[in-house]
Amino acid sequence: MELPFSNFELTFIVIAFVFFSLFTLASVYIQPNKALPVKVSMKQRSPHPLKGSSE
Repeated sequence: MELPFSNFELTFIVIAFVFFSLFTLASVYIQPNKALPVKVSMKQRSPHPLKGSSE
């Protein structure tokens, strides 16, 4: 009975599995830095304010 993949292909499959497993575990266990809060501003200032604007 032959294997469905050659040893060369199995090497890349195992490397990809290990890589994505480690990436998944790292994304789960690494906590974001709470000392630097992210400030999101939805308001965008125009480079040329309109006349009569209160800004």
